[in-house]
Amino acid sequence: MRISLLVFFMISFAGAQSLEDIVLKAMQNNYKLKSLEHSIKASKYRKQGAMSNFFPSLSASGSYGKDKYHYEYPTRKIYYDSSVTSYSISMKQPLYEPKIYAMIHETKLKEKYAKLQKEAFTNDLLREITNTYIEGVSLRSLIALSQKKSFNNQKMVRDIKRKMELHLAAKSDYLYAIAKYEQAKSDVSQFRLALQNVIRKLSLLTNDIIDDITFSDISDSVLNIELPKTDIEKNPELMLYSLNTSIAKNEIQKRRYQRYPSLDLSVSYGDTVSGDSITRRSNSRAFLELNLPIFNAPLNHSIKEAIELYNSAKYDYLDRKNNFAIQKKQSATNIVSYQKMLQADNQNIESYATYLKKAKLSYENHLISIIDFYKAQNDYYDAVMQMIKHKKTLLQEYVNYLSIGGKLDLQQAVMIQFLYLKKRSLYGDSND
Repeated sequence: MRISLLVFFMISFAGAQSLEDIVLKAMQNNYKLKSLEHSIKASKYRKQGAMSNFFPSLSASGSYGKDKYHYEYPTRKIYYDSSVTSYSISMKQPLYEPKIYAMIHETKLKEKYAKLQKEAFTNDLLREITNTYIEGVSLRSLIALSQKKSFNNQKMVRDIKRKMELHLAAKSDYLYAIAKYEQAKSDVSQFRLALQNVIRKLSLLTNDIIDDITFSDISDSVLNIELPKTDIEKNPELMLYSLNTSIAKNEIQKRRYQRYPSLDLSVSYGDTVSGDSITRRSNSRAFLELNLPIFNAPLNHSIKEAIELYNSAKYDYLDRKNNFAIQKKQSATNIVSYQKMLQADNQNIESYATYLKKAKLSYENHLISIIDFYKAQNDYYDAVMQMIKHKKTLLQEYVNYLSIGGKLDLQQAVMIQFLYLKKRSLYGDSND
């Protein structure tokens, strides 16, 4: 019998995934992450292309055709009709191009931007997966507890029905018991449906099939959570806003550089050969080309536009930074508040447990009615359910706090799993 139960347990959890498993799958399979990885590669090629502007450009051209013309003199005409072959080779080497420096700096900033985009998305993805997984763990606990509550209310219905048949209980008590039993069954169904939605969401986030989750309970150690020092400046999303400011500032300089002179060295060689083997022309040229902008009205407006866009990006950054600072403070406050709530929950549960023991003795000694005894049991279960919900919210706020401070990564997700999640619920197996 023990072996068969063990086999059943192993089968029921064969497809269950830990938080670490799901995060690793998401890192491997998420389409958006793959897209961002290619964006990073593209940004590297863009940078190399910008740096290549310092290299000389070399081009060659050639032509072949018929050349037919004549010279007309007072006494005669000379006709030419022959094939002509021509070719030319030219090279241009930038010697002084200020805007190239701005272009290279821009591509470096955009390469960094592409990397930060991936970091920011990974941070958001980890937060969503971790909080969703915590939601699932909480639902597993609620399902297990609500199943016990449902079984208890079913027993209440049977007991009160027997007593009512013996005229020892009122019909109103029986109707109350039925209502509580139906409500408990409804709670089980709702929690199960919510868990299915959580697992479906995890499957979408990982782009893989998730059958179930491994963990079933949130540890009481969430009461001991201590907030680490975090710096919102290290939040990848805020770093993107900061980088946007740098890109906008560089754009101003890039447009200003269009006012600067540029100097290029241009060298070319060409040759033309006629089919009559008489006419032959060669051409060799070497020039220093200086381009000196004097007046460009559209450019002046373009620079003013870039300045305003920079100011806009700067205030966007300050606004986002302020929002993150508020969120960080709010999360820290919520964590402390929920820890106090959990302490109160534990005291309430102890009080309800003591009251339940006394109610049982009183019922056995015929001092209270059967309905009062079962009400005491339901009050105890409700107090435990409230504690489960508070633990879930506390742990999710902790995840949000880490995410805002840029400290949420795979290692932190594994630590959350190790420190605050348990595989077996104190309230029973929610798969029962």
